[in-house]
Amino acid sequence: MHVGLSVVSPIEVPPYPQEKKSALNKALERGWEESVLEIIQERQSSKDCFSLHEQWQIKVLQNIDFQDEEFLALNPEIKRSIYQTANSLVKVSLVARLNSLGMHSPETLIQNRDIISEYMDCALIEQSIFDFLIKLRREGRLFTEAERPPKSLCETHLKKYKFTRIQGEYRLESLIQKLELKCIKVPQKAVMLTDLCSEKISFRVNIHHQIEANCDDLHVYAPRISSSDRLISREEILELFAIIEASNFVDMWPENFIVAEDGIYFIDTEAKSFEGYIDWDKMKRFGGLVAEEDQEWFYQLIQAKASSVKTLNLTDCYQRYRDYRNEGRPTQRLKKILMEQKENVKLIKTMGFLKNDGRIFSFALDDILKH
Repeated sequence: MHVGLSVVSPIEVPPYPQEKKSALNKALERGWEESVLEIIQERQSSKDCFSLHEQWQIKVLQNIDFQDEEFLALNPEIKRSIYQTANSLVKVSLVARLNSLGMHSPETLIQNRDIISEYMDCALIEQSIFDFLIKLRREGRLFTEAERPPKSLCETHLKKYKFTRIQGEYRLESLIQKLELKCIKVPQKAVMLTDLCSEKISFRVNIHHQIEANCDDLHVYAPRISSSDRLISREEILELFAIIEASNFVDMWPENFIVAEDGIYFIDTEAKSFEGYIDWDKMKRFGGLVAEEDQEWFYQLIQAKASSVKTLNLTDCYQRYRDYRNEGRPTQRLKKILMEQKENVKLIKTMGFLKNDGRIFSFALDDILKH
């Protein structure tokens, strides 16, 4: 459905102060396509004109072409809104074009220990996921049912379509290397693509920048790790604290780790286990793995961490604030963090990461398997 837009010259820039956003503006920025169509139909039936701002967002929705000079003549707020709409609607080629017109985010913000960052636009997200799939393929950790992977990669079938476990593994591998840890290890998981996945494979990137398989087309496997009955050393304890803090791991149960002869293996790598607050008091659950002579020292470490200033993932902080605000009780701490990070929060919105139902990215299977 194409909208009959009222004629407003693209170079007639609305004067400041900034105009109040309409319901249509907000729905388009958030990528709520069903709501958008309802609002447009209602506006058309009442013969309301669309503002310049709305016209440009509708161009994004309907893939209507425009001249670069028209876009460059717009005021910064309308440009940002157009860019957010393109990101929320996953208009990859358009986002790439707008980047060439000066809309990309600073490179310093997108450096991340994960595959993707909340500061990445959808064009960079698509490229980053594709590059990671190629990396898995070249390492022999992404294969089809018809291929014969090493048996050691497929001893444990985790869950269908739980690709976030691969994402979490990558985060830990990167941090182990960066922190130069010797005792902490993470098993290398593998992905098998089923016969259902014949032409393409799709992923959903959710509000917490987690990469979820958008189908039943893949299975995740992991090698089996043999456990040991031994206690853990002080060196291992210090490295365990270091990796938990650096990765923001919050699901601190001893069964999420395996104490093996050659170190401590991080078993739980599902991405949701790295979101939220770190409650250091939960480390007391590991007391049974600590030698008696190290107990007092171990609990002092926990107390020191528990009393230190806690940090929050910014996206998680924003989501918590929005939930608290809806309940009428935002906390002062969350308010303060968000005020201090106001520009970063705005940038996260612009990159489309606050679309509640996530965004879909699809890849041609042939492009991945040929590597």
